[in-house]
Amino acid sequence: VQGEKFVVLTVQDISAEKRRNALESIFFHDVLNLAGILEGYAELLDTDTQPQDVSRIQAVLKQTSWRLTEEIVMQRDLLTAERGDLVVRTEPVHSRTVLQHVLERYGHYNSNCRCHLQIAPGAVEVIFVSDPILLERVLGNMVKNALEASGFGQTITMDVTATDDEITFSVHNEGAMPQPVQLQVFQRSFSTKGDGRGLGTYGMKLLTEQYLNGTIRFTSSEADGTTFFATYPRLQPEELPEGR
Repeated sequence: VQGEKFVVLTVQDISAEKRRNALESIFFHDVLNLAGILEGYAELLDTDTQPQDVSRIQAVLKQTSWRLTEEIVMQRDLLTAERGDLVVRTEPVHSRTVLQHVLERYGHYNSNCRCHLQIAPGAVEVIFVSDPILLERVLGNMVKNALEASGFGQTITMDVTATDDEITFSVHNEGAMPQPVQLQVFQRSFSTKGDGRGLGTYGMKLLTEQYLNGTIRFTSSEADGTTFFATYPRLQPEELPEGR
């Protein structure tokens, strides 16, 4: 311009697009895997299956159908949470009841590893205020990660402790994460399971810190294994908003 040179730089933020791509990649990968399991076991029922095998096939079909529903609901909740539109519905919650629900839902999640999922004997029973559905989704993700990281015969332990002001849920497994993994564990797209597989830990952090007013952290070492902690304010039932 009038003998002077300029450089025009245009920058476009594509983070939302990358986020959607990651969500869709994980969703379709997991849904297709589960649908394939359903199809395979359903076809077994059309063969000359022995009566003693029918109950086993039915159990696999039931569990896989539940996992398929879970994946769809989790995808919906993550998309809603990313947009900032997720509705939090608080009510009085019993701490051990939450753990029991997670135990019942995920006790046979990864039966191939023959892992043992348990509640710590010292887990406290207190009543506090939270959204039980979102809370169970966070703890469920913690348990799924622990199950997928565990080997044959290993034990995953869920626990809950409380002070006057806070309540902390934890999930421990016997394995340790390498240091490079630890540094990236809560990043949206990072995973040790491959490209586009990193929303489990990201999802639990998103729900905990942006919707449940809590914090999430972990420790990991060869000596002590890996433990994820989710800490929330211990609001009492009388502190519920009026009308709830």
